[in-house]
Amino acid sequence: AFWVWFLTRKPRDTQARCLAFASGAAQPQQHNVMLAASAQIVETELSTTSRCPPGGCPDPGEEREIRPGVFEGCWMWQGHRIRYQRAGEDGPAILLVHGFGANADHFRNNIDELAETGKVWAIDLLGYGYSDKPIPDKINPNTVYNFENWGQQLRDFITEIVQQKTFVITNSVGGVAGM
Repeated sequence: AFWVWFLTRKPRDTQARCLAFASGAAQPQQHNVMLAASAQIVETELSTTSRCPPGGCPDPGEEREIRPGVFEGCWMWQGHRIRYQRAGEDGPAILLVHGFGANADHFRNNIDELAETGKVWAIDLLGYGYSDKPIPDKINPNTVYNFENWGQQLRDFITEIVQQKTFVITNSVGGVAGM
């Protein structure tokens, strides 16, 4: 099995949370670990966790307010749940697309400011963040996670959700998908 670890730790906190994704696993496994001063793991507890953000995923087509003026929603694209954030009511449309290893939360410090000048969306690309992570076909493994597919995801999101001409602001992998 192939494991990818994401470690989050608050400053001066001895508790850490790791999410491990095993190839072929439907959901990540969550590890709560206690770190010693030397940063070695001294205790582990294993449980399963959802791929949804804290508070759960909104139903497709519904949104919930995650902080004042910022909403989180789920959009169904080609049978996959895609998570996005939205803020702002009037003005030009802006779509924020994260880079490698990130998600819509990458723009958490920008979305409020940008929303003062327009309508802003930040999206999790397929396979990233809280969007679905389908298992690639073993015979054709590059048919799910590729720039053409992510580019189509962005075009469809703009057509179906944003529904107006859109400025696309990108970072890293999002830059190639957004071209």
